[in-house]
Amino acid sequence: MAQPRTVQPGREVFHGRDLGGDFDYSCVFVVEDFDGLYEYLTHPATIGTEHLGLALLERLDIFDISDDDDPDLYAKIEELHRRRSALNPEVPGMLSAVPDFRGAGAND
Repeated sequence: MAQPRTVQPGREVFHGRDLGGDFDYSCVFVVEDFDGLYEYLTHPATIGTEHLGLALLERLDIFDISDDDDPDLYAKIEELHRRRSALNPEVPGMLSAVPDFRGAGAND
């Protein structure tokens, strides 16, 4: 079983092979709140990883799972992606260059 690894205070990441799924590898990032998600999205390590890794991908699915019943939750998450893209205008182009990309941030 994959063990969580703390990547930044208050956040964990699980990563490994996608056994029986559609992908070779998968990652799950756990954040506590909007502030944590935005900090992750704008962290230099995240941006650096995108610069290195997005060009290598054939497919990228980003999805969000939450126990929050807020009907506007997805719109709020999309807004965080728009704010991140305003700070890092190269990110939307890198994401759109992934041949098959779905999920949060796809419409920046």
